[in-house]
Formats: sequence, C-alpha cells, structure tokens
Amino acid sequence: MNSVYAHMTSLDQATGNLGDRMGFLLADSILGAGKDRRLGIRQSAEVSNSTVGIVGSLIAALCDSPATVVGGGLINGNRRTYSSEFKPVGVRGFLTQTVIERDSGLRSTVIGDPGLLLPRLVPLPLRRRKPLGFIVHHVDRDAWREKFPEHQDCLIDNYATEDEFVAQLAGYEAVASTSLHGCVFSHAYGVPVAPFVLTDQVFGGDFKFRDYYSAYGLDIQRPNLPTDVRAIIRTIERTAQPTAQVVAERQSEQLRYIMNALANSLRLDRARR
Repeated sequence: MNSVYAHMTSLDQATGNLGDRMGFLLADSILGAGKDRRLGIRQSAEVSNSTVGIVGSLIAALCDSPATVVGGGLINGNRRTYSSEFKPVGVRGFLTQTVIERDSGLRSTVIGDPGLLLPRLVPLPLRRRKPLGFIVHHVDRDAWREKFPEHQDCLIDNYATEDEFVAQLAGYEAVASTSLHGCVFSHAYGVPVAPFVLTDQVFGGDFKFRDYYSAYGLDIQRPNLPTDVRAIIRTIERTAQPTAQVVAERQSEQLRYIMNALANSLRLDRARR
C-alpha cells in the first residue's frame, strides 16, 4: 500500500488543523478511503519512495527521504541537505522553489497550495452573510479572544471538520486570517481575505505567506490586525485577490499533479513487493 504524509501527529481524527489534514482528504477522494496508508511525524522513519506529501510546510521533514512532494512548501529559507532521491515535483510557491534549487540543484514546478481543492470535497452552501469573519491560528486564539471579546461568534473554526468549516466560511462576505490556510481556503471559494499578524507565534512567519502568494504573482505584507472592524475591512478591500480564472487554473494543475504522483506511488509500491 502506498502512503501519504502529513506533518501532524493525530492521523485519523475528523477534526484538527484542516490545512494539515487536506493531504489525507484529497488522497481519500482520489483513491478511496482506506486505500493509502497515513504517515505523520511519528512515522517519519517509514517514509519510502512510494510516499507522497501533498499539502503543508512539510518539505523540511521529507527532504532527506525518497518521498514525492506535490504542493508542499518550506517553512523558512534555511539551508538543508536533500536526498538525491527526494522528488519535489510540485511546490507551493517560488520562494520554496528557489531555496530547494539553491540547496539541491533540484528544479520544481510551482503549482500553489492544494488547499485550493477543498471545493472538490465540500461545496459552498448559500447562506445569509455577515460582513467579517476571522480565521485564527491556534497559537493566536487567546490573543484574539482578548482583543475581540465582542466578536467571539465571528470565529470560523479551521480546526473543525471540513463540512463545519465550509458552512461557517459561507456565512461571511470577507475574512481576516492569521492562518495561511485561512487565506488558501478563502481564495478557493472566492471569499475576499487578507492575512494579518496578531502575535509572533505563528511558525514560519512571513515566509510561507509570501511563498503561497507568489504562486499568483503577488507579493503581500501582513499588517498587524487592527482592533477596528472597519479598518480591517478596508485592508481586505485593498488586498489583491487571485482571480477566479487563476484559481481554477491552479486547481486543475494541482489535481493533475496529485493524481499522477499517487498513481506513480502505487506503481512503486507494487514494484517493491
């Protein structure tokens, strides 16, 4: 059985960081549930040439292995040693592409973040919309609750199930996000979004945000999250959004790369038996 890697410890929960779980969800949608073996941080020693990493900042965990990556990225620009068997066939953005080539000579194709494929799994329901919702990284949650006590009912929970998350996202006209995948998922459904800084606790900082946005040819800055909702909405209105056509092109490319990588991993797994 081929395997899919996600950079997380709990492999079979229906909740948890949706950005990290997306790789498992996409593989299940393509191959069928239970048709691949799930690997995470605790199973890193079991990664093989039939392992595929699909979503998230997981390249640092896989770069010294023979795994294949489609849509993953780096968390920063630090120098790393890469296995000669490592296959970064598709990566999240141009920053990741540049750093990998600098350190290994390997050339990757930029395909963006496959979190854009969430609509393939869960359609966006039609709902009456409020002006502004918040997607908040778990390390920012306490600071957000303290800063926005009157907006506790406007939290879009990216640690809920995928269906619950999408149902909540559908209830807002715009999103302020301190989570990278909050931006990815908002773009996937055409909801205007802007990335913000609330604390300095989000690992990877600006690197992974700039890496992701570079796949659209956009260079963004993350301003500090204002307290005034009107100021937040104005910032979102000024923030460049990828067009629906560009997002659709990325989605099509990502699906093709992921399907090819999973098919190839199945062939390698059978050949090894």
